Amino acid sequence: MITNSIPIVNELMDTDFNIYISGGKIRHGEGSISGTLSMFEMENFHIGKAIIGAGGITLDYGLSDFDIEESLVRRKIIEQSREVILTADSSKFGKKCTGPHSPYKCSGSHNHRQEAQQRNSGRI
Repeated sequence: MITNSIPIVNELMDTDFNIYISGGKIRHGEGSISGTLSMFEMENFHIGKAIIGAGGITLDYGLSDFDIEESLVRRKIIEQSREVILTADSSKFGKKCTGPHSPYKCSGSHNHRQEAQQRNSGRI
């Protein structure tokens, strides 16, 4: 398990899970760690299933967040993941935040890694 959430690490501390926490700057209000160090670390992982959140979701802008560094880390996680699961409540829909973390259009089920690879190879 890879996380940037300090509360999740605290919750799972006494379990048998192998937990990796990304490095970077502590976001005190969020209880998370993000930044360019986290983004570079994600390049070393092949993520099977990513569970992410978003500050905003629109059909034309995709997923976005309020913190630009968090957006960049989430974008890297999406690119490195075989499957992405978005967790969001209805207040996020129709909201466009400062930092985009997914240039992909929203859909019910989508393989972002395959699309990212095709985009990087010029096939899209």
